[in-house]
Amino acid sequence: MKILIANSQADVIERAIRFTLHFAEAVQGEITIMGICQRTEQQHRLEKQIDELLPLFNGLPLVSVRTLIRSGDAVETIMEEHKVEKYQLVVVGTYRNRRFRRARSQLIVRQLTRTLDVPLLVVPQPRDRLERVLICTSGGRHGEVDVWTGGTLAARVGASVTVLHVMSQLPLIAAAYVADLTRDAAELMEHQTREGTHLRRVLGILHECGLPDEKYRAKVRNGLVVDEIIAEAREDDYDLVVIGAHEVPSDTAWNELRELLQDDITGRILTQTRRPVLVVQSSGRGIRWP
Repeated sequence: MKILIANSQADVIERAIRFTLHFAEAVQGEITIMGICQRTEQQHRLEKQIDELLPLFNGLPLVSVRTLIRSGDAVETIMEEHKVEKYQLVVVGTYRNRRFRRARSQLIVRQLTRTLDVPLLVVPQPRDRLERVLICTSGGRHGEVDVWTGGTLAARVGASVTVLHVMSQLPLIAAAYVADLTRDAAELMEHQTREGTHLRRVLGILHECGLPDEKYRAKVRNGLVVDEIIAEAREDDYDLVVIGAHEVPSDTAWNELRELLQDDITGRILTQTRRPVLVVQSSGRGIRWP
């Protein structure tokens, strides 16, 4: 599996590497570490710092690693490299402090979620394990792609999965929908509601991914989507959150709404969970991990 890890700072690259190590051998990773410099005079120093990180891969015989140093705009450089090599996963770190750098890295992540056609793994800080995965699904085909992507990764590393669907309290229109807000996942599936049918389908996908029955479950929360995802991620201390960056129709009339949806939901989750987030793109390709 071809994986690109990219950033302009060695310490941020290191955090991204340390989390990638949890699954690199399980997917037989062909890893490229790309340092991105704003000025050419920074190249030698960053190259030396990246070389010092290579021993982290010692003891992983199924993983191959190469390094690159490039100069230029971060998003453009990543996209140019991806266009040539056709990576299956892009991994970036973000800054934990220094307000300007943190804001800049968040802007880069937002731009990548809009332009990449493969999943983007964002690592604000590493976890010392990859044992609990939270997959957030809003329903439909895109939600199934998210589950395939997160579920197959979990199966490769032996992690457990919770599939979360948030029943929004905003559109309280139909009485039947109001009644559904009081039901848990098992009740929704038993009554064959729209949400229950979707949850049953994605649990079937997790079974197809190779996860044992005791390793996955469905869960429903009621409230505002972003707030409930963030609360769930914190309360059960997940090691990875999987979300979709799914676009609404691309005609001009929807442009503003599309950007609002992507920036608000994806952006808030990325900045407030403080744990790795895998963003699955709207192209529907996802990942079938080796």
